[in-house]
Amino acid sequence: SREGGGRILVPSAGARHQSSIRARLLGSLCRAGERRVTFQQVLPEGTDPRGLARARERLTLLANDEAPGVGDVEVMASSDLFSAVGRLGAEADLVVLGLHRGARSNKLFGEVVLGLVRGVSGPMLMISQRD
Repeated sequence: SREGGGRILVPSAGARHQSSIRARLLGSLCRAGERRVTFQQVLPEGTDPRGLARARERLTLLANDEAPGVGDVEVMASSDLFSAVGRLGAEADLVVLGLHRGARSNKLFGEVVLGLVRGVSGPMLMISQRD
């Protein structure tokens, strides 16, 4: 239920770096009550099983770093990123989306971010980090 705030979805593009801001946020949310954090990565349709396994290993390391003891991992192959994130997002009480941009000239809300925002019906928190 959305009232409990127990399910948090963290979509990931597969970057290896940990977000200290996201880790602090997840730590605070988990200390405030019983939570389950799902880190999700969507790979292109047709990704071979070894590619899925490698992605699952990397995402598991990230989940253990940022949400130890409360993190789950969901890695899937799909031709529709927005629907895949939207399906898990519909079950979540909160979606935490990391934004990344290198140069000041890059748009903060690109097409992928806007598509994800449109596909998730519940609360979403966006965290920006610049190189």
